[in-house]
Amino acid sequence: FNNILDASGIKVFPNPTADNIFFITNLPDGIYRGIIADVMGNTITKIDVLATGKPITINTEKLAPGIYMLHLIGNTRSQSCKFVKL
Repeated sequence: FNNILDASGIKVFPNPTADNIFFITNLPDGIYRGIIADVMGNTITKIDVLATGKPITINTEKLAPGIYMLHLIGNTRSQSCKFVKL
């Protein structure tokens, strides 16, 4: 999956999405705080994410259509990427 990571080290697919997004990250294995925020920076939801180098699924069915940011926050590193909900 490393060949589809963007410069931020995180990749969300499919993008745009209607129901689920999958993402992979190059962060070290461990538990991270996942935050989905709208374009105004308002936190929509928080989740705990276990990074293992394999794709992780997030259900987006309850999100309204729009543009969102996914932030992964760890003790020493963080990553962010944008995705579109149809």
